[in-house]
Amino acid sequence: MFHRKPKVDNGSVCRSGAKAAEVSRGRYRRPLSPPQLSARPICRAHQEPDSVGADLCVCPEAAQLPTGADTQVCPYAVVLPIQILVCRSYRRPLGLFGAFRTVIRLFAVRILAYGFALALMALAPACKKETAEPDWSTSFTGCDVKKWPQLLPLAKRSQKEQISVTFYENEEAPTADGSFKSLRANEEQKCLLSNVKRNLSEIDTKMLKLQRYRTIINGRRILQYGYVYLGKTPQEPSSIRNIPPDAPDRAAKIMKVVWEELKHEGETSAINAYDSQLLTWGRGFGARAGLLPEMMEILFKDRAVAEAFLHYGIDFIASEKEKGYRVVNLRTGAVETGVDALRLIQTDPRLLGVFVKIAEDPRYSQQVADAQWGVVSKNAGAVPPYATNWDDRWIALVSHISHWWPAVGWRGKEKVASYAGVSTIKDLLIRFGRKAASSSSNDNPSGALIIANADTITNFKRWGDGVAWQAISKVSGYPIPFTGKQLADPKNTQFRNLVCILAPGGASYYFFDFLPTVKPLPPGAKATFFLRPDDLFVLVMKDLPMTDLLNSLAGLEVEELQARLNEYDRRPNYVAAYGVRPRIAMKAALLAMPETQATPELKRKLLDDPDYGGLKAGEQGDLKVFLGLQ
Repeated sequence: MFHRKPKVDNGSVCRSGAKAAEVSRGRYRRPLSPPQLSARPICRAHQEPDSVGADLCVCPEAAQLPTGADTQVCPYAVVLPIQILVCRSYRRPLGLFGAFRTVIRLFAVRILAYGFALALMALAPACKKETAEPDWSTSFTGCDVKKWPQLLPLAKRSQKEQISVTFYENEEAPTADGSFKSLRANEEQKCLLSNVKRNLSEIDTKMLKLQRYRTIINGRRILQYGYVYLGKTPQEPSSIRNIPPDAPDRAAKIMKVVWEELKHEGETSAINAYDSQLLTWGRGFGARAGLLPEMMEILFKDRAVAEAFLHYGIDFIASEKEKGYRVVNLRTGAVETGVDALRLIQTDPRLLGVFVKIAEDPRYSQQVADAQWGVVSKNAGAVPPYATNWDDRWIALVSHISHWWPAVGWRGKEKVASYAGVSTIKDLLIRFGRKAASSSSNDNPSGALIIANADTITNFKRWGDGVAWQAISKVSGYPIPFTGKQLADPKNTQFRNLVCILAPGGASYYFFDFLPTVKPLPPGAKATFFLRPDDLFVLVMKDLPMTDLLNSLAGLEVEELQARLNEYDRRPNYVAAYGVRPRIAMKAALLAMPETQATPELKRKLLDDPDYGGLKAGEQGDLKVFLGLQ
């Protein structure tokens, strides 16, 4: 008579694909089992060859999504916490009833296991798109890599499927996001893709660095990281190379002044891939609203340079301008175009490295330098005759403005204002202000010359040896927290013809040529007295609503705002006259600036400040919202 005697089987190996066996009448019987989540049979039942019984090994499946280049893959498999449910040896009487009972038990255990696995899968976090490049290897060897534009298909993307870029506030490389479904490539296409991938693998990327930069999103500035390289200039343009520094020829001297000025953008191989241009190459040639398409058109007329780009999966169709960029997407096997191509370049150091390599390669560096100057000479370097006897700094300034913002450069908006007849830096800046203000699509009923480009002051501090900033800083050394709404108000006619330049932080304004009074009292009144800048700063803060005040202060540089806060603390008459409201607002704005990296705990401590207690309840709520504490 047989009896049941359970024992632990330490020799069993329990994994996915559990299998049960039962010995009956000298042979194994496999009970029915539910469909497997994995096709790999890697659960093994230990057997005792000398017995008529058999061990029953029941193990859960390792729940895992199917993998593949065009599928979604979780970063880990969802595995049941119970790796070994039952591994016991059974000895039972032979017969129909014993076999039936064994099958029922097996089904019950496995149904529970599968239910648990499905529950875990439902709770698993959302999966990310697979970003690995497929293996395009093939035995086909007869392909010419330069023919990929004719043999690989263009990617077909709807507006919703366009590639986007994610930037990060910590030091992490930006990533390209979107739909990346791999194509079914034939052998020749695989050969082309494999060769492009191999060629890109040879590109040096060590020169590229992740640099933190400031951007403005939804009115608030944040810090993000993107690729940058200051570059080298292996060859000067042929037209400039032999011009001596003290050249007596004025036209030749001006050419050299302009070319040297644009070095503020970088050398001829420089890379900037973190701003709205997506890619800026060399001395400030932007891919979108800039002049890179003109430069690429010149380069791609040179067969050797064009083939060098094709070798690495990059092409350019001059007739399509911005849409003419072409890049092989090694994740899909298709060719991305236009902005999608640029976003691949922006996030792939290998592709960025191709531009560096070609600019620094002795075989192509002269062509690259000549192409850059060829574009500059027709635009920023085309200095009008009326300006040839200007101060070199003024020429450098307006040439750089023309390179950066052609609409307000030498020949932009000529019907609005012209630089002809300028005799002082004041005249030059006022005419720049008229051109820039007219470039805005919004009419300004107050007549203020509002320049809404937040890069202007940063640029003016460097361009033309800082000649523009030197003039502006004598009037407005730091921004005043007026709001754009105040400047545009038709009642505020005291701002008419005043150049108002948006601060780099995206709020507050620098002013030129004079400072207005705090506000029109009554509306439309002219200024009857001038104030010290510190006094004006405080007076403007005094009457702004708390939300406007905080947003305006957040537009200042950290050093500027800290200096204003220190000045407020040093002058007891400020607290006596204006109270603690401006001071607590400045403290809150400093904590909100990404440069200070204030923690939530540090922000909450501000709520214990006595100055905070002196605010009205509504203003306390505004401050909490501003700091993200409510």
